[in-house]
Amino acid sequence: MRARVLSALLLAAAPFTALEAAPQGDGLTVMAGLGLGMQTSIPEEGDIEHELGGAIDLAVGGFVQPNLALMFRIDGSLTKPDSNVSDVTFIHLLLGPSLQYWASDQVWLMATAGVSRIEAEVTGEVFGDTVTFKYDDQDLGLAVGGGAVVWDSGPHTVYVGFDLSMGFHDNGKLLTSALTLGWQML
Repeated sequence: MRARVLSALLLAAAPFTALEAAPQGDGLTVMAGLGLGMQTSIPEEGDIEHELGGAIDLAVGGFVQPNLALMFRIDGSLTKPDSNVSDVTFIHLLLGPSLQYWASDQVWLMATAGVSRIEAEVTGEVFGDTVTFKYDDQDLGLAVGGGAVVWDSGPHTVYVGFDLSMGFHDNGKLLTSALTLGWQML
């Protein structure tokens, strides 16, 4: 009876002990992902606006411990809001140092602090002439995210990731929510 109980406990715990093992990262790591992004503009005054677009996630760095990597990361989104009068392109990027912590061999968490960069371009017609207005701004940005490995082959993994990046700008905040499919070399 005791052997059956012990066997049942070991079988029940097996999936959890497998999840506790972290990857054995050593040296260089590189990641790249693409997906969907939603920009949420939160002005100090006025209405909150949401726009759906593309998302990107790029990072390069190295493992400082087998389950902890220090990287330089770029994540962001690009949207083209509907406008009856002009062509609008809106880019939000977060650039800065990032920590990636592998909680298990299948799940990682990430935190980034750096520069939030907004680039907007509006092209329209005024009195028959094509006019382009450009806006650039940089301020503090923070991001958190995570991912789950969906396929791995030695040092190469394919992951599904989710990120929240917030830019704290003078006239309000800009939040990018991103769902990406990416590759990482461990």
